[in-house]
Amino acid sequence: MARARRRTKSAGDGSGLGLSLTPTEFLVLATVRARLDAILRNPSSAKSIVDRLFPSAFPDDAEAEATHRALIGSSMLEARKESLAAFEATLASARPRGGSVGVELDGAGVDLWLHVLNDFRLLHGTELGIDDDDWSWEGSEDSASAASYGFYWTLTGIQGVLLDALDGD
Repeated sequence: MARARRRTKSAGDGSGLGLSLTPTEFLVLATVRARLDAILRNPSSAKSIVDRLFPSAFPDDAEAEATHRALIGSSMLEARKESLAAFEATLASARPRGGSVGVELDGAGVDLWLHVLNDFRLLHGTELGIDDDDWSWEGSEDSASAASYGFYWTLTGIQGVLLDALDGD
């Protein structure tokens, strides 16, 4: 499982982390990154996921929502693409560390990872029909959703490690 360690003050402002991922966790991140990239490049290919990533600002006012989307919709999409590209750059900077893969994140990198991990979890949560705190799954082990559920748990675990490290646990 992923582990994080705080960086020392000598590494800037001390808000960064060193993250150790298992090779499987690293592969999950790379795989989900590619899937989200494909969705962001062709938003009409997965409307339910895009709707979850960009929830309505005016759910009770279709006209206000249309105006809002016309004004900032493309900038929201571009911002997500830029975040994903920055995340990809941190993955590319990862280095083998014994039996794990090490990623060094500064304070902005930690924020970026938390944001992108949340997007990844929204992607899988939408596919799995998770819309509340009930994460139970009743599919069969050989179903296509088994992999998505495993990815969801892996992403949740990495996100939890980062949050725990920030809290000092």
